[in-house]
Amino acid sequence: LVQRLKAGAVASSFAPKASGASLVHASTAQVAIQALVLYSSVASALGNVGQGNYAAANACLDGLASCRRVRVLAATSVQWGAWAEVGMAARGAVADKMAAMEAASGFGRIGLAQGLGALHAAVLPKASPLVGVVPVQWERLLRDGAMPAFLSSMAAPALAKQGSVATVEQR
Repeated sequence: LVQRLKAGAVASSFAPKASGASLVHASTAQVAIQALVLYSSVASALGNVGQGNYAAANACLDGLASCRRVRVLAATSVQWGAWAEVGMAARGAVADKMAAMEAASGFGRIGLAQGLGALHAAVLPKASPLVGVVPVQWERLLRDGAMPAFLSSMAAPALAKQGSVATVEQR
């Protein structure tokens, strides 16, 4: 799928996020701000079939947040999953498709209260530079018992809370 990507398609989805984040970074690098939250997507961590350009754009935001933190500048990149009550996944055919995917995969949609709680956590002074927010039913996702290596650091804290939706902080 990556081989089929055209430069124009990459530029049209990558440039707005990457350029916008770069401009925000440049204009705040010399200013003492308390919080900067970049809206990324869980697609940068988990991928999204057929949307490598979208995943790359969001990974750019994630990298920028980490880079800012190394320079002792405020930044958190929140890798949002799909929302239940608002956004593209909340209505129409996409909502129906999401419901079917949730039933099969174990990944769910973020409720408004959950999302607002995660956003609150993201702006706290000691927040991680990278926070992933996606409800997961681990029993369904891991029904064959095998834990993919890249999920092992995410599953342990969530499983410890059994039944709750946890944000995943990656350092």
